[in-house]
Amino acid sequence: MKKNPGRLYLRLVRRLFPEIMEVIDWVVSFLERGYYGWSKRDCYSADIYLARIIVEIVKWLKKKKQGVPHDFVMKAAELRIARLADNAAREMTEKDTETVLDIAVDLYDKTLDDIVEGLQAYLQMMDLDWKPGEDINVMILQSHQLERKFRKSMLLLTRYFRSLGI
Repeated sequence: MKKNPGRLYLRLVRRLFPEIMEVIDWVVSFLERGYYGWSKRDCYSADIYLARIIVEIVKWLKKKKQGVPHDFVMKAAELRIARLADNAAREMTEKDTETVLDIAVDLYDKTLDDIVEGLQAYLQMMDLDWKPGEDINVMILQSHQLERKFRKSMLLLTRYFRSLGI
């Protein structure tokens, strides 16, 4: 079997200069992301990659305010009507002067914050590291709390998934 000189050279460079190969791998991954939208290195921990990407996208959506989904406007209208009916017998409060759109924006922001918080909890959960001597029950309790936040986040994400691109 004939040896390929290119592979031999790459093996030699990999052993002698591992930092250079890491840079080359990073550049290849960067080019793959540009061409495909993802890279092969991202597939090794796709859940963590997707969680990080979704967190950044949702933060950007909240910051840029491209609009408010219809579901939130309808919920805000219901809340406003209920609030006005509740306060009809009493004097008007400052919250009664809020418009439906203000209420909808607050609801949408809260939902986006909950999605981000849950996905960040997932990333924290993946980084939990028990060390000998630590109380395992504390670690289990912390893991369950992070899991609850993550599950709530995923419920909200699936419920409002089609509304994220507004």
